[in-house]
Formats: sequence, structure tokens, C-alpha cells
Amino acid sequence: MNETWMQVISLFLANAGLILWFRSESRADWRQMDAKLDLNVTAIRKDLEAYREETRTIANTIRAETKIVTDSIRAETKIVTDSIQAEMKDFHGRLCTIEERNREKFYDI
Repeated sequence: MNETWMQVISLFLANAGLILWFRSESRADWRQMDAKLDLNVTAIRKDLEAYREETRTIANTIRAETKIVTDSIRAETKIVTDSIQAEMKDFHGRLCTIEERNREKFYDI
């Protein structure tokens, strides 16, 4: 009977040892996966920050170019508007002159 108990105890110790070993290996695997995950998260954060910086740079460039184009369009529009107003004044002056001539002809007759 002593031998049977020795076999049971040795079987129990062997199984307990395997369970503890599997558990420690599992924890080591989890630590390794956590380390890889931390590295990936850090890399993703760096990439995201670089992307944000690039996006800010592009947005600032677009704003600057838009301002240049808008200012140019405003200047050209002002030139065209001023020339239209000058032409309208000149046309009005010519109409007044023609009307004066027509009045003189009408009243002289």
C-alpha cells in the first residue's frame, strides 16, 4: 500500500509541477504579448503624431495659398469694378452730351 500512495503522490506532484510550469509559461507569454502591444501602441502614437503634424502643415499651406488667391481675386475684382464704374461715368457723360446736343437742335428749330 505504501507503494500505491507513493505513485499517487508522485502523480499528484508531477501534475502540480506541470500546472505551475504551464501557468508560469502562460504568464511569460502574456508579458511578451503585453510588451509587443506596448511597442505597437507607441509606434502607432508616433505615426499618429507625425500624421497630425503633416496634416497641420498641409492645412497651413492651404490656408496661405487660399489667402493669396483670395487677395488676388479681390484685387482683380476691384480693378474690374473700378473700370466698369469709370466706363459707366464716361458713358453717362457722353449721354448727357448727346442729350444736350439734341435739346439744342430741338429748341433751335
